[in-house]
Parts: sequence; C-alpha cells; structure tokens
Amino acid sequence: EINRLLNSGCLLVLYAEGTRSRENKLLKAIPSVARYFENPNIDAIYPVAIEGSVSLLPVGSMVPRSGRAKVTLGEPLQPKELFKKAEEGLPAGMEKDVRNKVNEIVIDTVMKKLAHFLPIEQRGYYS
Repeated sequence: EINRLLNSGCLLVLYAEGTRSRENKLLKAIPSVARYFENPNIDAIYPVAIEGSVSLLPVGSMVPRSGRAKVTLGEPLQPKELFKKAEEGLPAGMEKDVRNKVNEIVIDTVMKKLAHFLPIEQRGYYS
C-alpha cells in the first residue's frame, strides 16, 4: 500500500522509531523502515525534527493542548547515495544479513541527521 501511494506521487511521513518515547528522547529506529527509501519514486528524504510535541500531545493523551512546537526541516538526503555509502565495505556473500545491515546503516544515518536538530538531552539513542 505504501509503495502504491508513493508511486502515485503522495508524500510519506515516517516515524522511524515505531512508537513514541516516554522519556522525550529519540529511540533506536526500526531498520526495516529504510526499505521504503528504495522506492524509485523517492527523490529525497527530508529529516524533520519536532521539538516540544510532548507538551502539545503528551503520551497517552487523545486531545492536543495549546502551545508551541519547533519544527526543523533538514537538508534533503539522496536515498541512492545513502544506500551506496552503507554498502561500501560490507562483506560479500551475506545477502540477507547485508540487506539488514544496510537498512540499519541507512536509517541510522537519517536519524543522526534528525538528532542534530534537537537539544542534546532529547537525542537519546542518537546522542
């Protein structure tokens, strides 16, 4: 379904951690999220950091509160370049293991870029 939407020109917003952090810090991203970046219709990935969302919609709350949040849009990252860099230096002949490792490297690269937009205390796994 996601690839169908991407192929039709829709934008995709991913929360690569898979859940909200209860400590207001970045969690380790799910490596398999990177597989969506391989879609040929994705020209760029824009890391976006949202600072202050925990006060607007606390964990467990269903109703947003009034307040301010800071949204920072990072420079675009080229998916093909991310995968190329991730694959360099990995041993040959480990197809599934290599694919999993490449996905992990790619998603961690994106998350590290995103983490730089957040205060150090909110960078969590990526500090």
